[in-house]
Amino acid sequence: MKRSINLEFGEGLFTNEPVPVEIEFVDHTATFFMTALTGDVVAELAKDGVKLDEASLKKMNEGQQVAQAKKLLAKFVHGWEGFRVAGEEIPYSEQRRDQIAATEALADFVGIAKDLGVAREEEEEKN
Repeated sequence: MKRSINLEFGEGLFTNEPVPVEIEFVDHTATFFMTALTGDVVAELAKDGVKLDEASLKKMNEGQQVAQAKKLLAKFVHGWEGFRVAGEEIPYSEQRRDQIAATEALADFVGIAKDLGVAREEEEEKN
């Protein structure tokens, strides 16, 4: 999976609003609407019993902690457009988002959300 984050100043980088993230798959490109995985979000998840240490993330990615994976993905994936599976477009719903949480793709989405958090932090430090 290839990813490209389309961010410009004023395009949600300093707010908690989702920003469009284009993700390139083998046969198509889809736009996911995501927010950053920030320290505040990590603290909220910890209060909800979701650990983000390496071992816990590995278990989530392997489908062993599906409930925690769903809570995690729900914090930063808020919709999509143009996402297809086997050539068929899959409309966004929370149930479908939760299905992704139970797959190995979870690690890629966590990585993108972390990248958004880093980009946000770097831009805040510049200002």
